[in-house]
Amino acid sequence: MTSYHTIGAWKENGETHFRVWAPHAQKVDVLIQQGPQWDFDSETREEALSRETDGYWSVGLSGMTRFHPDNHNASVVVDPE
Repeated sequence: MTSYHTIGAWKENGETHFRVWAPHAQKVDVLIQQGPQWDFDSETREEALSRETDGYWSVGLSGMTRFHPDNHNASVVVDPE
């Protein structure tokens, strides 16, 4: 990962990367859901983030796109399948 200062979700080298700072966490997962927007009634899958040495957690996943619903909310990474 070349964007080592990045936190959140972004596309790089054909993958979508997730990175958060959670130095006291024992486990960090990202929830993945199919479709263009989050639906609380839809099925999700969990992808575990790996602990880095400095309190950050990260994972790179392929097959997703990024969607920004409007200028005031967080970005959403969408699994297109």
